Amino acid sequence: MPLLRIASVLLFAAMAIYGATLNITNFSQAPLRNLAADLLMRRNVTALMVHDAAGSREINEAMRTCRSDLLDDALSVILHDLNQTNQVADYDSWARSHARSQIFLQTMIRCQPLNGNAWIREAMVERAIAEDAESLRIKLDTAIQIAPFERQLVVARLSIWKRLSPRALEICAPLAETDIVSVLRYGMDHIVKDLPAGASDGFRHLLLAQLASIDQDRRRIITPLLGMSQQGSVRLRAGRPWRQRAIADAAASAAQRVVRHFILELPQTMPLSEKASR
Repeated sequence: MPLLRIASVLLFAAMAIYGATLNITNFSQAPLRNLAADLLMRRNVTALMVHDAAGSREINEAMRTCRSDLLDDALSVILHDLNQTNQVADYDSWARSHARSQIFLQTMIRCQPLNGNAWIREAMVERAIAEDAESLRIKLDTAIQIAPFERQLVVARLSIWKRLSPRALEICAPLAETDIVSVLRYGMDHIVKDLPAGASDGFRHLLLAQLASIDQDRRRIITPLLGMSQQGSVRLRAGRPWRQRAIADAAASAAQRVVRHFILELPQTMPLSEKASR
């Protein structure tokens, strides 16, 4: 009995110490959490506030503890800081923000290897420096295996597929086609309608090819949403052949590596449609 009492006392003491430590951590992380909420709600937040928070000890604490709630808040702040830093006007600051983002995302993936959002963000951040097609393929394939139908993650991956160079798109084509088919079959109307928006001609041709695999009734519904004729001809810009134009587009976009295509809102866990979740 004395041993049982001692064990009980030690257990309650350990629980009390853990609870106190957790409360202290939560209290110290309150500024970061509030800032992340403000960014998510698009409240008025200054660039200096975001930049200071991105280099704060709260970010390091989130990385040290591997707590998912702290990592999500920190990710939002770090990506906003990278997105707001002008690569052309202040390259040194941008390079520091970029390096900080890479280190953070590598830590987040180590803490949460099944977080599809983290894999996608790391691919986006990496591509801001150089387009390594094979590395992108590995990261985005992992993201697809983890969460093939989460709506915001599919949209995030599509934002990358649409902007790849012809060579990178060729290497990643099977993965891009997986997301295209998912949206064509199960996507809500506004997601389907956005498929051609801002896309390279190479992506549009992948889209046209995959449209043929969709059943006729579904194809009849989505064809007008895509801006295509019933015969399936996509409305591409007139001018040079699509591959030449895609190369020119890639060269032009490379001149401004300020990562404006980030989808900064933390993704919600929701399928493309109720049908896709079954």
